[in-house]
Amino acid sequence: MVNNLTTMEKVFKALSYHKRLEVLNFLFKKKEAHVCEIADELKIPLMTASRNLTILSRANLIRAKQKRNFVYYSINPNQDWFVKSILSLIKSNFEGKKYLISYSEASFLDPRIRQSLKNFIEPAPKE
Repeated sequence: MVNNLTTMEKVFKALSYHKRLEVLNFLFKKKEAHVCEIADELKIPLMTASRNLTILSRANLIRAKQKRNFVYYSINPNQDWFVKSILSLIKSNFEGKKYLISYSEASFLDPRIRQSLKNFIEPAPKE
């Protein structure tokens, strides 16, 4: 349980600053970027971008990959269910989706959970 709480704390702290959310939004769109690209896009100093990337990496939200002399960052595909859920919600919000759970995904949920999340589930398609 302590490990889970530590993970949750790192994730929420990492997401508590709007520039880090902007970094995630940029990486959702671009898929992979170098720290200079991120700094230019967000119009922030290189050191600020680097510090924010480190925080996101430590929270397991993004990963760094060395390519020759450069480090490229991308959304981490190897996340636990908690991080995947949070990133899915954030991505949906950036994409302007009205519903966070598709009708087909909702069919796999427990009926009690489905009922409690009804405002977030896409309505059934009309026949």
